[in-house]
Amino acid sequence: MQINLRYRGLNKVIVGVLVLALIIVTCAVPVYAEVENVETTPSRIALSSLEETIDSYVATNQKNTAAVSVVAIKNGETIVNKAYGYADLEQQRRADTSTVFEWGSTSKLLVWTSVMQLVEQGKLDLDTDIQEYLPEGFLKKLEYDTPITLMNLMHHNAGWEDRLIDLWYSSEKDIVDLEEALQKFEPRQIDKPGSVVAYSNYGTAMAAYIVEVQSGQPFYKYVNEHIFKPLNMKDTSIHPSQYDNLDVLKRRNEIQGYTTNLKLIPNNRAYISLYPAAGAIGTAEDAAKFLAALMPVDRSNLLFANKDTLDEMLSTSLYYDGTSTPRIAHGFFEVEYWVPALEHAGSTAGFSSRFVFDPESNFGLVVMTN
Repeated sequence: MQINLRYRGLNKVIVGVLVLALIIVTCAVPVYAEVENVETTPSRIALSSLEETIDSYVATNQKNTAAVSVVAIKNGETIVNKAYGYADLEQQRRADTSTVFEWGSTSKLLVWTSVMQLVEQGKLDLDTDIQEYLPEGFLKKLEYDTPITLMNLMHHNAGWEDRLIDLWYSSEKDIVDLEEALQKFEPRQIDKPGSVVAYSNYGTAMAAYIVEVQSGQPFYKYVNEHIFKPLNMKDTSIHPSQYDNLDVLKRRNEIQGYTTNLKLIPNNRAYISLYPAAGAIGTAEDAAKFLAALMPVDRSNLLFANKDTLDEMLSTSLYYDGTSTPRIAHGFFEVEYWVPALEHAGSTAGFSSRFVFDPESNFGLVVMTN
């Protein structure tokens, strides 16, 4: 059974505690900045005081938070790894660092990383018309002759309208494979490619399908082999039903989703055929391993053969129209807090996540909530 448009408002309902990520990367604490030789976050919070700062923030928001898991990393080392609150209020099951959360749209970062891996291998080109990678006649609703490229997919400006109908399902029996889902779900193309940035789950899933075609592997298998395994992310799955990691599936069944009034969201387990756009589930600790791999502290690189590829992926590829203000770095959103940073956020039926990191200072933060 398909899930209706009520999910359009999810971001407004359950992202409250994600402000924590912004607090840590935007708020200056002058007293620490004046102390020499004290390691700090980019916002000048002393690393030695970071756990206390997070504890305090979570404590003041307990009334609208069921559970939250926070991991902070610096120079590849874990500074904070804590979980607060309840994974299941009705069963009084407390959350801990092994609790899994849904990534939502933060899953898209796995797609862009996979694309760049194949670019590095010469199997993909960011400026080539994607129809060269697709079966003939795959796309049937194109309105413009202008080619769509992988860079357009990274920039969310391929011209497609976004849709939520037929995106989420309440039963895994409704899931079809990615190729069929893309053909069934194809939205209208309403803008000329490159002209309008409009967030697109479809475009991201299309990029993941192109990874499938070029690698010869289902996308979830590709990610398992080329991202999760090298990073030892044993507590994360992007399989649409988590059947490739039954321990993650078991733990997902032990957590519920709530509103900011701590009301249980009924049937908060949703399934998505376009799963590369929003389907990852795992621990915050595993997600932090992914962030750490984007900020290697030496020449060792677990995701790419050449660090130049990583540097390219994290470099600005789109600016706001008519300005020199960075907007997107190959699918990663560029933001200006206390320092320039890269981030992505996501939400599903009962979960929210935010990943934010500063490659310059090698500091990153993962916040996940239910």
